[in-house]
Amino acid sequence: MKSKKSCRNSIWLPNAQLNIDTKLWMLTGEGATGKLELSGRQVLDVLNDMAEIFLPKDRLLTSAGVFPVWYWFVRSTGQANFHRIREFLVQFEKARKENRALMTANPRDAKLDRELVEYDGYNRSTNDQQATMVDTAY
Repeated sequence: MKSKKSCRNSIWLPNAQLNIDTKLWMLTGEGATGKLELSGRQVLDVLNDMAEIFLPKDRLLTSAGVFPVWYWFVRSTGQANFHRIREFLVQFEKARKENRALMTANPRDAKLDRELVEYDGYNRSTNDQQATMVDTAY
């Protein structure tokens, strides 16, 4: 297993490693405008922040679908709160899992968190077999 330091320029996604240096080179190759280069550097900064927040092969990153959401969340959160992000996301994922179990047992249960159901609906992939269940729960 790689240490956090050796993963500094990499974010692990399911079945693929996104090499930030390669992606940055693709964004800022010859002829790139200064604005594009600046945007590429800002992306690199956020991905580096994420590499510090998440663990190598982190279970929170097992679904590529949430990666853009977590990226935007980290990007929008001040550095003073970075130390809270991972634990918050662990608890958030736990709440989602419990809510999905409740939804499966009884889609009309009053304890069901409708905002989490809605989030899951937006977050699902097109191949999600539970997609119909989410749509008919209302």
